[in-house]
Amino acid sequence: MKPHSGHARCAHCGRRFQQRAGPGRKKDYCDLACRRRAQRQRDGKAGAQQTVDSCSWGRVISESVHVLAAHLVAAEHQHLPLDVLLEHANALTREVGYYTAAAVHDARANGTGWESVAAAAGVSIETARDRWSERRVRRLLTRRAHGEGPCPSQQISAQRYAPTEAGVPSPSTAAGTTGPGSSSHQLASALAYLRHQSGMTIQDAAQQADLSPSYVSRVLADERVPSWAVVHMLATIFGGKASELRMLWERTQGAAYPPRQTVEGSAQRLQDAFRGLYLAASCPELEGLVVEGQLSAATVAEVLRGNVVPDWETAGALIARLGGHPGDFRRLWEEFHYAFLASQVDFPPDGLSRSMLPGSDADDSMGSA
Repeated sequence: MKPHSGHARCAHCGRRFQQRAGPGRKKDYCDLACRRRAQRQRDGKAGAQQTVDSCSWGRVISESVHVLAAHLVAAEHQHLPLDVLLEHANALTREVGYYTAAAVHDARANGTGWESVAAAAGVSIETARDRWSERRVRRLLTRRAHGEGPCPSQQISAQRYAPTEAGVPSPSTAAGTTGPGSSSHQLASALAYLRHQSGMTIQDAAQQADLSPSYVSRVLADERVPSWAVVHMLATIFGGKASELRMLWERTQGAAYPPRQTVEGSAQRLQDAFRGLYLAASCPELEGLVVEGQLSAATVAEVLRGNVVPDWETAGALIARLGGHPGDFRRLWEEFHYAFLASQVDFPPDGLSRSMLPGSDADDSMGSA
């Protein structure tokens, strides 16, 4: 009689597959790719990938949801046409769908069982397994990373209707230009610098991020503008701090700034922006950034460490020396200045020490430049 093979579940991704018939050891994995991934986890070669997973995909995408929601609110306040409002709403809805898949992935990675996932989502266990399997979620987020997410339609709306401020490029200008000095070029330069410092090959990075080597190569060469999820993954894989690249990426998208933050939160965001621009310039020697009578190497070091928030004149000089555009930073600096003025009368002419901020722990939490 011909033996019955039956089905089994992959020990790596949980997908059901046809089990082999007859004698011999049964298969533990659905295909060779899952077997290799499981092997990398066992022998320690997947360390960087585990770091990426541990950073929470849901948290990364939730930040994008936040930006899209801010665009929708801004569009309402500007009384934009219905087609534009619905364009924003559709982009937000689509990103929320990506967030749902990412949140389930994070929960599963933290040990949540399918029964709990199904109960939270209000679906059957079989539906949850099928809808949010590891393979399906990775494929979905890979499509998002390759530009099938909400950014294109959202960016079109921003380009069509966002006002231009004096000294601040409009999103259509900031997001549409390429080449040296553009936001996309600076973002690519920062990622390329982190990759070089890590000593990692493009092939290894692509494998750990579940992207094609050619796509990663194009991102590093400023031929493709990636999604925030890809920027976050690559920066983490290269051993960098993704938040330091946030402003560079937002400028490529024409993204709105999030609602007003605390004094410490706005100071941290400004420091991250300075660090990102410093990375984009390939971390030059501090002495080479000196401006006689205006900007010293010691001041630059303190700004990059996050110990000092400079006055605007000093900030503008540093931004220019790093090849950036002061207008890109003006809102961030004003956001901090506004929060500071809520409790102080005058901004110190020589800048403000982070140690003076309410609840600040800058000396302990900030890394070295």
